[in-house]
Amino acid sequence: MSKDEIGQLAEAHQVMLSGITSVISRLQQVNQNLKLSEERWQLALEGSSDGLWDWDIPTGLVFLSCRAQHLLGLEQTDKLLPLRHCLQQVMPEDRKQLSLLIRRHLKGKYPLLRAEFRVATAEGPSWRLLKGDSLRTEDGCRPLRMVGSLSNIQYRKNAERQLREANEQLESKVQERTQALAQSNQQLTQTLEQLRSAQEHVLQAEKQAALGILVSGIAHELNTPLGISITASSHAQQVLQETQEFLNAPAVSRQQLQGHMELLAQSLQLLEDNLGRSADLVRRFRTVDVENSSASQWFDVKQYLYAIAHSLENELNYTPHHLSISCPDHVQLFGPPTAFSQIITNLIRNSLQHAFPNKQTGELTLEVRPAETSLELIYSDNGVGMTPEVLAKIFDPFFTTKRGQGGTGLGLYILYSLTTKSFRGSVTCQSEPGQGARFLFSFPLKEGAAPVTPLQGGS
Repeated sequence: MSKDEIGQLAEAHQVMLSGITSVISRLQQVNQNLKLSEERWQLALEGSSDGLWDWDIPTGLVFLSCRAQHLLGLEQTDKLLPLRHCLQQVMPEDRKQLSLLIRRHLKGKYPLLRAEFRVATAEGPSWRLLKGDSLRTEDGCRPLRMVGSLSNIQYRKNAERQLREANEQLESKVQERTQALAQSNQQLTQTLEQLRSAQEHVLQAEKQAALGILVSGIAHELNTPLGISITASSHAQQVLQETQEFLNAPAVSRQQLQGHMELLAQSLQLLEDNLGRSADLVRRFRTVDVENSSASQWFDVKQYLYAIAHSLENELNYTPHHLSISCPDHVQLFGPPTAFSQIITNLIRNSLQHAFPNKQTGELTLEVRPAETSLELIYSDNGVGMTPEVLAKIFDPFFTTKRGQGGTGLGLYILYSLTTKSFRGSVTCQSEPGQGARFLFSFPLKEGAAPVTPLQGGS
């Protein structure tokens, strides 16, 4: 071998040695990077409390990281373990389902493997989560390896169980409270029914009491004129018998006969007056039955007010009092006109009888104010007014402060009944001693309007 050939061979050897050195250096760098990557990955897994597993499918051996071995309850080892040995750590009731999920993933039915199962631990069964994916041949048909992670999900399962129990308890409490509420509602309904029944009984009792008062009042008011009528009739019968005896006597003086005739005329006049008073009382009692009042119709309020005032001129002309009326034209009200006339008449007569005992000059005022859905009527006088005790009873039947002086106690009661029943309206009264009286009426303008709950006495 010549010197030149030896030199070329040495040069080639040097180049090859340099290349090998470079390759080795690069391999070392790759190994170092790979080791660093594995360390980072291992640290990441340990930091996340997850374990790593790697299953070589052809050999059936599984690599388990330390964390994975701990999670499966295995003793620490560096050896690869058979898959069946690993599966033995799974609770029997979960093992079949885990094997089924693995087979379905290997067959391509699931792109990723995800399975939850329990393993036996010293503290009892504990839940784990298995995740993984498979590496296959280039044609994608045959799986070669499966790599994944293993996690402890017992805390999550505990939380889910606690949440489920809390929901069940909440549902139970909601159901219990719903039942309790239903029972309370039922009891409340029963209580309301009992209250309505009690109210009906009270109302019936009040009606019976009012009827008793009415009957007692009728008997009291009719007793005097009827008693006088009976006495007058008996006296007239006695006078007539004595007259008959005088006529049968042989001698009768004209003076005696005239005296008996005058006594008979007085008795008959007394009888007529008291029977007339009785008839008037009966007529006024019948007025209380407002359901049989005249037929309801639309009528002109102003026209009726002036007609009523004209009918009372004779009574007003004998007093120093003055009646003034303020009412717009063409104001219509639906109801029985006769009942309306009775209301206004009773108002005026009540003032004439009670408001001015000292015969002072009085002002009586009627004012009509149409509203959107009702007609407001205000009647007032400047008389002596009423005490609170009297004011509270003015609408009661047979209540009067003029007992024995011509007062029957029916005027304002008839007024109240006509207002609330015939017109389905309301009436209130405001009064103080020395300040006169003020009656406020509200009449619904629409036919068939719902009745307004009246306030009796006071304001």
